[in-house]
Amino acid sequence: MLCILTALKAESEPLINFFKLKKDSSFDFPVFSNNDIILVATGVGGKNISKRITTVHNQFKRFNLIFINIGIAGGNSKNSKISKCYSINKIMDERERKTYYPEIFIKHPFNEKKIKTFKSVVKSINEDFDFLIDMESFDIFKVCSKIVPIHRIVFLKVVSDYVNENFQKLNATFISELISNNLIKFKIYFDSLIQFSKLRSNILNNDDVTWLKEINKVLSLTESQKTIIFNKVKGFRLRKKDEKLPSFAIKPPNSKSNQKETLKEINDQLSI
Repeated sequence: MLCILTALKAESEPLINFFKLKKDSSFDFPVFSNNDIILVATGVGGKNISKRITTVHNQFKRFNLIFINIGIAGGNSKNSKISKCYSINKIMDERERKTYYPEIFIKHPFNEKKIKTFKSVVKSINEDFDFLIDMESFDIFKVCSKIVPIHRIVFLKVVSDYVNENFQKLNATFISELISNNLIKFKIYFDSLIQFSKLRSNILNNDDVTWLKEINKVLSLTESQKTIIFNKVKGFRLRKKDEKLPSFAIKPPNSKSNQKETLKEINDQLSI
């Protein structure tokens, strides 16, 4: 089951209408749903994010939720385009040194980009930056990564304005139009994610299971690493039903860094 997280009402409304979501009055904050999708309004910034996400997760965790943060973001006219949606592959914060890396495991129709979270509206920035800017991605990832594996956290950001260029307050109508322009792409991606969320291990054939056992054995993977590679294989099988998994001449790692390098190579191949 998918759980869409939006900050603004103007971001939520096109999604609610397009996916025919109905209000769930059992919550004391805005929640809408159908059989496959829940939409939660988190509000702007980090104030309500933790409480609202954990409350919804506790109610629906039996459905193996995939969290998807959809919203607008500022960009740089040199490397982003207004109305274009980007899938986020790196999340930074203006104050914290820590960086998060969402695990993008299913093919999607978006270009990928980094994002940086600020605590207040940014009207200008003193650098030639190559990332998007918003006010909630970092906090959302921090909360969600504590309750679901990182491969079940997705960020889709639509560029709404160019920082440093003619700053003006965005109106609700324009924001809704930006989201509406990407609804078909959202649906295509959501269909793949919904299908993936319903999959169990029986999607894998005997060769896949043998492949996984060999990888796990040779690399001495931790339980967390096993889960990541298992879901990578499911994503591969979802996209390529009849292809064989990539073959590797793998030797037992001689260090943790060597193990991580090998695992990254495998993950990269499974993501193609």
